[in-house]
Amino acid sequence: MVATATLLPDYTFFLLFLGPIRIKYIAGFYIVVSFLGSVGPNEGGNVAHLGGALIGFVYIKQLQAGVNWGSWITAVLDWWKGLFSPKRNVKVTYRKESSTKKTSKASAISQDEIDTILDKISDGGYESLTKEEKEKLFNASKK
Repeated sequence: MVATATLLPDYTFFLLFLGPIRIKYIAGFYIVVSFLGSVGPNEGGNVAHLGGALIGFVYIKQLQAGVNWGSWITAVLDWWKGLFSPKRNVKVTYRKESSTKKTSKASAISQDEIDTILDKISDGGYESLTKEEKEKLFNASKK
């Protein structure tokens, strides 16, 4: 609770009979109760609560400073999860066309041919093109 109160001190809880109370006041109340209870029959438990409050405060302050003390826990959990995740058997690779092949196709198409194809698209739509015209237009777009 102290860690949360350190991170978001003005977060408000709406308690049933008490109304809206900020979490920093709730955490402060529990710290005072644990401190007062540290000299009684359950002194070890209350001192442990105070120690947990201190660690929560220090942890959040370090996290705000950019030091993550819990990164090793995340690393261990990710490793454990990785043991049970399925491995991919398929490796996908992409091959590029050779640059000479690409430029020879693109340069073989003149601007007049492209203009003719574009005029045909504006008149009858893309579906009116033949397979060769679609391929020429596609290759010209790679230029």
